[in-house]
Amino acid sequence: MTETELLHRLCERLVQTGLALSRAAVISDTLHPTVESRAFRWRNYGIKESSLFECGRTNEGDAAICWQPTTFYHLLQTGGDELRHRMNLAVCGRRKPRSSRRTRGQPRA
Repeated sequence: MTETELLHRLCERLVQTGLALSRAAVISDTLHPTVESRAFRWRNYGIKESSLFECGRTNEGDAAICWQPTTFYHLLQTGGDELRHRMNLAVCGRRKPRSSRRTRGQPRA
């Protein structure tokens, strides 16, 4: 059974049990020299898209250009565990996102 089949079967079983699941994704890092990670997607609402996609190295070229503006890159670089910003200002590019570091159990600011 492939990774995609495993994810699809799991999600379909969860839906059959009554869980309101509309989509799921599993992303794994690889040790491959040219493929940095693989991702598997499942959708419950009929969107036709690839269930598997592989991401190349993210330290150079187009992949770096796509990776560096992401929330995950920002959190990795800052050491934060959450990212908060006002959508209307961040979308317009007028304000940089604010990250914060919290320890488990600490209330949100």
